[in-house]
Amino acid sequence: MYPSLISEKIILSEILRIRKRGENVVKKRWIIILGLGILLTGCGSKAKESQQKTKVSSEQTSSTKISSEPASQTTSASLGVADSETTQASTQKAKINLSADKKQEINDQFLLWAIEQAKVGNMAVTSRYFDHGAAGRGDWYANTPDGEVQVQDNGYPGAGSYDIHSIGGCVFYTAADGTIGLDEKAEQASTAESYYINLDPSKPVHIYLLGDNDQVYEYIFIPQKDGYANVFGELEDNGTHGQYGPKNSFSISNDKAAKEKLNELIGNQ
Repeated sequence: MYPSLISEKIILSEILRIRKRGENVVKKRWIIILGLGILLTGCGSKAKESQQKTKVSSEQTSSTKISSEPASQTTSASLGVADSETTQASTQKAKINLSADKKQEINDQFLLWAIEQAKVGNMAVTSRYFDHGAAGRGDWYANTPDGEVQVQDNGYPGAGSYDIHSIGGCVFYTAADGTIGLDEKAEQASTAESYYINLDPSKPVHIYLLGDNDQVYEYIFIPQKDGYANVFGELEDNGTHGQYGPKNSFSISNDKAAKEKLNELIGNQ
C-alpha cells in the first residue's frame, strides 16, 4: 500500500475510535444525567409525599384537637347543668299534707318553744300573729319569696290553689308593761287591739309565719316608724286579686333555731 492510503486509514480508524469513545462518554454522561434526574425526581416526590403526609398528619392532629375541645366544653357544661339540677332537686321538699288538728298541735308546741325563747331575749310573745275584723268571702294570704301563703281558707279560691299554707305563727315584741314570755294582755285583747295593746311602739316587732313547706317566714317592723304591719291581704269574693292585698311581704327568717324547731315538729307528725 501507499503510505498515503495507510495514513488515511490510520487517521479514519483513530477518528472512529475517538467518535466511538466520545459517544460512549456522551452516553455515560446522559445515563448519569438521567439517573440523577430520576433520583432527584424520586427525592422530590418523596419530599413532596412526606410534606403531604406531614400536612395531612398536622391537619388530622389539628382536626382532632378542634373536635375534642368542644366535646370537653360540652361535657363540662353538661356536668355543670347536672350539678345544678341535683342541687336544686336536693333543696326541694315534698309537699306536707297536714290536717287542721295537726297544724294546731304544731302551732301550740311552737308557741311553747317561743315562750322560752322570749324569756331568754327579755321579750313578750303572743300567738295572735293574724287577726282581722269583718271581711268578705275571699281567702286571706301573705306574700313571701316562695309565693303566696294561704293564711285563712274561705273557699275562694280554696286551699288547692296554693302551694303553701300557714300552720300558724307568733309575734315577738317588747311589752310596754315589761311582760316577759307569754303576754296575757295580748292573748285576751279584742281583734282591733291585738298585740298592739301592750307593745312598746319604738322597739322592733317580729311576726313569725310558719309554712307547711317547712319554712319560717318573718316580718320585722317598728310601729312608731312604720305604722301597722299590713302583711296580710284578702282576695275578692270570687277568689281573684283585688284592692285588699298585703302592702308588705314576709322574708325568709334568719332564725335558725326557729327553723330547726319547726322541722322537728313537722318531722314528728
